[in-house]
Amino acid sequence: MRLPTEQKLEVQLSLANENYFSLRGVIDFTDNALDPHTGTLRARATIDNGSLLLLPGLIVRCRMPIGSARTGLFIPEEALGSDQGQRYVYVLNDKDEVVYRRVGVGMQMSGWRFVEGELTKEDRVIVTGLQRVRPGQKVAPKVGTQYADALPVQDKPKQAVEAPAKSPPTPAS
Repeated sequence: MRLPTEQKLEVQLSLANENYFSLRGVIDFTDNALDPHTGTLRARATIDNGSLLLLPGLIVRCRMPIGSARTGLFIPEEALGSDQGQRYVYVLNDKDEVVYRRVGVGMQMSGWRFVEGELTKEDRVIVTGLQRVRPGQKVAPKVGTQYADALPVQDKPKQAVEAPAKSPPTPAS
């Protein structure tokens, strides 16, 4: 990542027993390549440790906010349409008429897509039957499953694969 020389990338640290990021610093070095074995990037930060909270061997959590916070919604991927390189969704107004809305798309996570634009959390997004509706058309909506609280901000950790049942050791011959 390249930053202008006058811009510093902030880093926030939290001790293992803290629920908040109490220490702040700036990144002063990043390696020029990912480690191919671990997929990690080495970085170094300068942190004011005047209170002597940081000691050798401590475990900390590190957070590096990159970019600014964005407002938007996660919607099912299948609700998106494409029109000459632009992405859009169909929503229903209060008269159950179809309305065309252009959206900007962001990251994808578990079949959901982050969208920005003219959508609000109160909008009713059409998810199925996109080929059969047109803007201005009156429809009889069927409310599907609502997932307002189902999608976490971060991916849930993958469940561990169960180890095969242990078999008794085979005696050496």
